[in-house]
Amino acid sequence: MILRLNLARRSQAEWPDFPTAQRRYSGALFEQRPALRKLNVLTDADVLTAPEDVGLRPEALLTGLLSHPYIRLLRYRDDGPPPGTPRRNCGPPVAQLSAADGWAELRPADRGEFRELTCAWVGGDGPVLTSIWAGGYDYARQDVRTSVYRDLDPAAAASRRERDVVATAVAAAAGADLFITGRPYLLAGRSSGGQGPTICTVGEALALVGLYLRAQREFIVWRGPGAALYLSGFYFWVGAWELLPEAWRWSSACGQHSRAANDDTLSSLCLALTRRLQRALEARDRLHRSLFALQTPETGRAVLGELDTILILLMAAVDVTSRIANQVLGINSRNVDTGWQKSGWRQRVAREHGALGALFEPGAPLERILTILKELRNTVHGQVLQSMLIHAGPQQGTAIRLPVDTEEKVLMAMDSGGGRVVWGVRTAAGRTVVDPGAFVEHLLPAVLELLNSVMQVTPVERLEHVQLTTAQCQPPPDEPGTASIFSERNRLSIRWQLGF
Repeated sequence: MILRLNLARRSQAEWPDFPTAQRRYSGALFEQRPALRKLNVLTDADVLTAPEDVGLRPEALLTGLLSHPYIRLLRYRDDGPPPGTPRRNCGPPVAQLSAADGWAELRPADRGEFRELTCAWVGGDGPVLTSIWAGGYDYARQDVRTSVYRDLDPAAAASRRERDVVATAVAAAAGADLFITGRPYLLAGRSSGGQGPTICTVGEALALVGLYLRAQREFIVWRGPGAALYLSGFYFWVGAWELLPEAWRWSSACGQHSRAANDDTLSSLCLALTRRLQRALEARDRLHRSLFALQTPETGRAVLGELDTILILLMAAVDVTSRIANQVLGINSRNVDTGWQKSGWRQRVAREHGALGALFEPGAPLERILTILKELRNTVHGQVLQSMLIHAGPQQGTAIRLPVDTEEKVLMAMDSGGGRVVWGVRTAAGRTVVDPGAFVEHLLPAVLELLNSVMQVTPVERLEHVQLTTAQCQPPPDEPGTASIFSERNRLSIRWQLGF
């Protein structure tokens, strides 16, 4: 899941240098250049690993990505940087000011005084000293309603909550866009739409950092000391296969059948399935980038365009599975009137294969997902989705309005499919509206479950000339000395950066 950023966070514009590796620039008139400014990150030091750690873990991947030159990283510990951390001093007339390289820290004289605090860090021109404000100190100490830290005695729990609020204030003072932490008090009490840094876990940070880097056309699957591994042309392609693990079995079966029958219809359809998911993932990136920009009518139109694209591509992927299932079961040789949303064809599927037909029985979980996807995709044929700007605290946001003729049906499906809140539904200006970011982040995993379930149940082994082995139903194994784009490292790295 891609977490919503606090859009009220602003920083001074600065053009980062072009990257020194991965691609060349031609100087063409419309060539894209790097982002307007760097991503500012403050992280609790204990959530990262050593820079040389190349283990296949989210923490190690995040540590590597945060070393990218487009990212400004500061670490933080309640007790200050470890002893021996290199420090930098200002020149005259403020030579007494020093700060630890790569760290934000409370000034030693003030660390025990939680009222008027200052913190220091090393900026572009040397050490920076600033006062910090954390108006929630007293509230945090007295917040006995929370279940966080109840395993500690009251005084220790109060101190922990206070230190957590101080850490957030340090992140805000340092101009952080993201504060990466595992502090349960902060994670339990966060909300979107604030003015401070976005508080996130390691997994959530990977999705946001990955999105930011992809926006700069930096498609990195691993980054370590002095080296980075890029997968520019295949990033979303590998991601689509990783998110559709059942596609390996289908691809092998359809490929065997097509080669033996000298008819590439099924193999082409299977390829179309993963290609459409790949493009939906790309459109999802563009949608979030629009949502994270300054919200105006123009960005609202861009969001609607990407949402239409995502709905069309996901519904097209679902339709592909029905056409392949139709041929596997031998229902209709001309692929006429196939589709999981068509009751007549579904009844024929149920007669041929009860388990497959049962997936979309009225009231079944996948049938509710299909209803939401189908009804909103069908808006391309009738009433269009509309966007509206809404005010949420100090910032504006973009919401969408559902067409009147489909609103009730969609909302009923959402009610029985997890509830309206998880789908991003709320009331604004007297209308029921939907947060497009939250909607897509709930819809996409649901459709992935639908696709994988259909592929898992469909008996593709019935196709002529098909004999599958276990190895053919899985990603290709990692071979020593080879560099497969589908290696486990690539697949997991992309999955984590996509937020899954």
